[in-house]
Amino acid sequence: MKLLSKITNFTLCVICLLGVFSVLVFGNTDTVAYAASESVLKIEGNSAWIGEYPQTVCNDEVTLTALASVSQSADGYYHYGGERYAKCVAKIYNEGGGLYSDGSTPVSDETKYFKVEPIKWIILSKEENKYLILSETILDAHAWQTQYTGAADSTECKISVDVNGVTTELPAYDWQYSKMREWLNGDFFDKAFNESAKQFVATMTTPSDMTTSSVESVDYVNLLCNAEFEEYVNNIKDKGASDYAKAQELCYHFHDYKYSFYWLNSSPVAGSFWDSYTGYVSTSRGYEIYAAMPVDAATIGVRPLIFVNAEKADVVLTDVEKEAKLYKGLEIAGVVLAVVGVIGVAVAVILDKKHCKKNGIDYKTHKPDKKFTAIFVPMFAIAAIGMVMFAYPVVLNGGFGNATAPDGVYVQIGSESGDGWGQVGSTAYKFDSDGTCYYTDYYDGGSTNWRSGTWTQSGSNITVTFSGTWGFTVTCTINSSGDTLSYNGKAEYKKQT
Repeated sequence: MKLLSKITNFTLCVICLLGVFSVLVFGNTDTVAYAASESVLKIEGNSAWIGEYPQTVCNDEVTLTALASVSQSADGYYHYGGERYAKCVAKIYNEGGGLYSDGSTPVSDETKYFKVEPIKWIILSKEENKYLILSETILDAHAWQTQYTGAADSTECKISVDVNGVTTELPAYDWQYSKMREWLNGDFFDKAFNESAKQFVATMTTPSDMTTSSVESVDYVNLLCNAEFEEYVNNIKDKGASDYAKAQELCYHFHDYKYSFYWLNSSPVAGSFWDSYTGYVSTSRGYEIYAAMPVDAATIGVRPLIFVNAEKADVVLTDVEKEAKLYKGLEIAGVVLAVVGVIGVAVAVILDKKHCKKNGIDYKTHKPDKKFTAIFVPMFAIAAIGMVMFAYPVVLNGGFGNATAPDGVYVQIGSESGDGWGQVGSTAYKFDSDGTCYYTDYYDGGSTNWRSGTWTQSGSNITVTFSGTWGFTVTCTINSSGDTLSYNGKAEYKKQT
C-alpha cells in the first residue's frame, strides 16, 4: 500500500507540474490590450506602434456637434470625450477619385475633424534591439522645398544657405537644408511623439549616398532612399493614405488613393529624362519608383522612417506565433505524460510479476488483483493522453514542433497536368506575419503591383480572402517545411528565396 501511495502522489505531482508548465508555455493566449501597456512602443509580428498622428476622419454627428463648440487646446488639437482631434479645411487633389475610410467622398473647402490615433509602422529590419520602421500609410503631404530661386522644374532651381559662415548656393533638392528635413525633425517629430515616445526613437546616421545631400546626416526622422526601397520592397505593404493625408491635397496615381505618390530620399541620377527637374527625390506608386518631382510639389505624400530601441517594448504574439507556441507546448507536455504513463505501466507489471512469483501464481493465466488495476489503469490512461497530445500537432500540421507559417512570396510553378510555369507573368501570393495576404496574376519580382487581402491558418490549411469586385476565397495547404503551397491539387507555388 505504501508503494501504491507513493506512485499516486508522484502522479499527482506530475499533473500539478504540467499545470504550471502549461501556464508558462501557453500563457495568456489573448492579445495583450495596448491600453493596459506601460510601454509606448508595442511590437506584434512585423508591425510596431509608437507615436500618434491625426488619421481617421470623424463622422459621428454627436461628436462633431460637440467639437463645434470646443476651443483649440495648447497642443493644437480639439479635445472631446477623452480623444483628440485635428481640425482642417480639406484640400482635395483633382477633386475626385478617392474616398475617405468611412466611404464618404472628400470635398475641398469642407471643415473636417480627424481623430488622433496610434501610428502603425512596418518593421523593415532588426539589429539586436534596434528596429528600422516605416509608417504603414502615408501620414501627410509636404513640399520638399519652399524657398528657392529659379523654376522648380528646372536644373536652375537653387537655394542659398549658410555653410560654416559662408553663404553657399546648393541644388534645391539638397536634403541637409530641405524644408522636408526641417519639418520631419521639427514639427512632425514634436507632433507625433510625446516625451515618453521620444525616449524610444534613436538617431540614425545616413551616408550621403543615401540622401540628396553631399554630406552624411544625423536625424530622428528620415525617408527611405531608392536603395532601401528596392531592398525592402517585399516588406513594404502599400496601405494607401490616412484620411488626414487625403485632406492635405495628397496626389494619387490610382483611384481610392491606392499607390499614392510619396517622397523617397534619393540622390540625383544624371543623364536621365528627369534632369529638367530638381526634385530628384523619387516617389513611389505602389511598387514602382517614379523618377522625380519638382521640389515645390506640396501634394506628395510622406511615409516617415525612424529607428527605435525596442529593448523595453511590449511584444505581443501574433495568432500564428501563439498557435506555434501552443503546438510546441502540446508536444512537450505530451512527451512528459507519455513517459510518466509508460513508467507507471512498467512499474505495475513488475509489481504484478513479483506478486505472482512470491505466491506461486501462474503469471500468464492469473487474474490481476486490485492493486495492479489501481496502478495500471491510470498510468495507461496518462500514457495514452500524452501520446495523443504529442501526435496532435503532427496530424494537424504535418510535422513536429510549431505550425509552419507561410511568410514570404510564393510563385506558381506547376499545375495539375505538371506543366511548368515561368516565374515572370505567373500567379503569386505574398504572406505577411500580421495576417495580410497579397495576390497578383502577373508576378514581376520587385515591380509587382499586389492586391491585398487577409489570410488565416489552421494547421497546414491557409485560407486567403480578397474582397472587392474581383474578390475570392481559397484554401491552400502548406507543406511541413513551408516552402511549397498548393491549391486544390491544381496548382503548386514555390516560396521565393
